[in-house]
Amino acid sequence: MSIYEYDEARHIRQTKEEGREEGRLSAIADAIQICADLGASRENTISQIVLKYGLPQEKVEEMVGECWK
Repeated sequence: MSIYEYDEARHIRQTKEEGREEGRLSAIADAIQICADLGASRENTISQIVLKYGLPQEKVEEMVGECWK
């Protein structure tokens, strides 16, 4: 990339978007851990996360598998 191609506004937007996504995933991981700590079932946790955050069920199942102890 040359100096003439650099778009500062675009870079800032991309950085903010990445930060939002990282924060969102962290919040979801925290919610999954809270459900696990409270003894909620995996199935109920998955369905609640899907409803609340609008993520595909496969993605949530993957996240629950990573976070659930």
